[in-house]
Amino acid sequence: MSAGELAGLEAFDSRYFPAPRKPFLDLWLQPPRVSVVAEREDRIEGYAVLRDCADGAKIGPLFATSEALAEEILAACLSARAGSTVYLDVPDHQGSFADLLKGLDFRPGFTTARMYRGEPPATSLAGVFAVTTLELG
Repeated sequence: MSAGELAGLEAFDSRYFPAPRKPFLDLWLQPPRVSVVAEREDRIEGYAVLRDCADGAKIGPLFATSEALAEEILAACLSARAGSTVYLDVPDHQGSFADLLKGLDFRPGFTTARMYRGEPPATSLAGVFAVTTLELG
């Protein structure tokens, strides 16, 4: 990924994550992880990162400007790991996306709660279809 592409992805990511995370993304987007980036008219409209995990692969984040685009990105990720077990952590507010996943034979494993002390950060939760990772806290 070129420096310009990375800068564009970092700017897009900042819509959905409440703090700058350039150093994190610089590493998170490196191989062997697979990045799927959706662009429309030379603008990033969504992206996901697919990575190997202990038992299969995990998608996170999956950020997109629409559910239809999130579905396209998901399809590309699943195609890249055809036949593998794939995991993703879907926020509760993405009910129709979760229903789509159930239709693709995904099953819930566990639930978590997002909690804030004070004001929630000013981010667009509507575009968060899968969180980056629960493992890092």
